[in-house]
Amino acid sequence: MEYYDLNLERDNEDFKFLYNEFKEGFLVFDLIETQVWNKADNDSLGQENYYNNHKSDYMWLRRLDIELTQSTSLDAANEVRTMLQLGIATDTIKSRLNLDNKTKVIISSGTVEETYNRLPEDFDVKLGVSAVYNDQGDSFYKVIEVKGILEPSNKTLEEARGRVINDYKQELEKNWINNLREGHKIKLHKKVLKKVKTQIKKQLD
Repeated sequence: MEYYDLNLERDNEDFKFLYNEFKEGFLVFDLIETQVWNKADNDSLGQENYYNNHKSDYMWLRRLDIELTQSTSLDAANEVRTMLQLGIATDTIKSRLNLDNKTKVIISSGTVEETYNRLPEDFDVKLGVSAVYNDQGDSFYKVIEVKGILEPSNKTLEEARGRVINDYKQELEKNWINNLREGHKIKLHKKVLKKVKTQIKKQLD
């Protein structure tokens, strides 16, 4: 058994082929990890340079500073709208409507892009308190107070870092592959390619 194990690659072509596939695959994986993934993750200067050269790729759409209210009924939504127009704080609105352990209104606030999926489909973007919206199939009646509108602008490096690192990895990989090809002529064995195609076709048939 020991002799068989020591000479397995020599005597078993299928095993030899499979073993080489794994070995070369691990080598390629290790190279990519070293030359691309780890470098992109840890190279803060490279990330910054890439970001500075591609700033236009990392933009905020128009953003809205909003109070998004979602009510369980039209009557509750109308009450919420009236109170927002009167300048009543959202905490007070919730305390007035959510009584006896019954939630009539949910309110969230923050800055979102105008494509935010929880905004009504036909939302009319303008400062102030909106009308009552109820999209088809939506169980909530929504009233939105737009407190501010931020025009499109560049994301900072910190805001875009996840995408920057991913894009930087792709550039490093592309450059690495191009460097490997420099000075090496790729030769295509047409007979072997034709034979492989024939074998694949037979398997598919």
